[in-house]
Amino acid sequence: MSLVFSGLAPHPPLLVPAIGLDNLARVEASRQALCALSDRVVASAPDTVVIVTPHGPVRHDALGLLAPHAIRAEFTGFDWKVEMRGDVGLGQRIVSAGRASGYPVMSYPSFDAHRTMFS
Repeated sequence: MSLVFSGLAPHPPLLVPAIGLDNLARVEASRQALCALSDRVVASAPDTVVIVTPHGPVRHDALGLLAPHAIRAEFTGFDWKVEMRGDVGLGQRIVSAGRASGYPVMSYPSFDAHRTMFS
């Protein structure tokens, strides 16, 4: 497996029509750029997409990794949900490689697991 594409994207909640409502025009340039980015990701035909986000398990002393069988996300109070299939095998390989090199890696079974473990 090798890296075939990478991208960096803003993700303001206003892009979600149920949230942005009358403000969608303010983020139209971002929406168009994200559509172009999406087209480029699809064209690269990746086996797996790795998403790095500050909204998941974040630790000061280790890389937090989430690789469950399914990932579900939603904006509570808005009509928006998404579900993606996770790549558990890749997650396990990343954890093993990190630990073998002495880099601290914590694997979590869900987005909420790190919150309950460290609250």
